[in-house]
Amino acid sequence: MGRLAPATGNCAPAHPLRSGAAGENTRRAARCGRPTRCRRRVLSRWHAKEQIVTRRDRTALGRAHSVRARSERSPRVIRELTADCVHCGFCLPTCPTYVLWNEEMDSPRGRIHLMDARLDGTVTLNTTVTMHFDRCLGCMACLSSCPSGVRYDRLIETTRAAVEA
Repeated sequence: MGRLAPATGNCAPAHPLRSGAAGENTRRAARCGRPTRCRRRVLSRWHAKEQIVTRRDRTALGRAHSVRARSERSPRVIRELTADCVHCGFCLPTCPTYVLWNEEMDSPRGRIHLMDARLDGTVTLNTTVTMHFDRCLGCMACLSSCPSGVRYDRLIETTRAAVEA
């Protein structure tokens, strides 16, 4: 095989395909002029398509993902996501836990209300509140019935992460 196209910017072009010690083909990633690996290069779309991801790359990508996950758990982001809900109730008949128990707090609308109350400080995370969050099956049937496009999947995911922390 030939060489990969040279990278733009500060990075050097990638090395050609080489035969490893055990006879397997490995592709060495290019290094920048700096002593550490260029994270910009690891995270760019071009390199994700063209190069084999190494353990070091996965670590850098994992760090970037964890930073994103921490920023998604911020109260400002959760407040923006809960503000999309207009409390119309179209999600109620599609939610299996609401159909089973007929309890408002076991519906997506009720859980969003609990998330808002938790951010306001009017409700604390006790066993009753966490029970309502745990009763969500994660089927996300409410997403297709929501006319406002509330990202309930992101909301329940970040709330569960906050409960576990």
